[in-house]
Amino acid sequence: NVNEPDQRLAQFIQCARCRAVYEVANVADYRTGRKVMCSICSHKWWQSPVKIQTIRPGFKMVDMNEGLREKYRLSSQVGPSDANRRQSKSTMGVYIGGLPTDYTREDLCNLFQPFGFVEKAFLVTHPNGMSKGFGFVNLKSEEEEAKAIQALDGYELNGKILGASMAKPRSP
Repeated sequence: NVNEPDQRLAQFIQCARCRAVYEVANVADYRTGRKVMCSICSHKWWQSPVKIQTIRPGFKMVDMNEGLREKYRLSSQVGPSDANRRQSKSTMGVYIGGLPTDYTREDLCNLFQPFGFVEKAFLVTHPNGMSKGFGFVNLKSEEEEAKAIQALDGYELNGKILGASMAKPRSP
């Protein structure tokens, strides 16, 4: 029973691309962080120990059945139809500025996730890996991108005001 006081709550990590969740059996394995890969979409990332989450009381983790696993795997892949659709879109995605310097690509994906499916997220960084405070995000549709811009432009995050707009091509 989850409500028993001596029962430990499960800890987990989550893929920023397809949102798959994985139970962490031994948190000590992550004490300095480690490289992990999603078995659904093959996304790879560096998992920081501070980003390990604890499942809420009353919830439990269950294995994903093979049919659902395949559905998520296929939906997370960018196929020719997705590539053609992206090229035919009139926009180039969203520019987001004013991000904290300790922000990660995973944080950027999590910031945009409420507005729709994050197809691509790119955080511009210094050579030492620290964020330069801006990045670019592509969502599945122009409508989702417009919603994100409307909500995030002028939004305060950790004491900084974000700026969000449609990305523009670089000048030659």
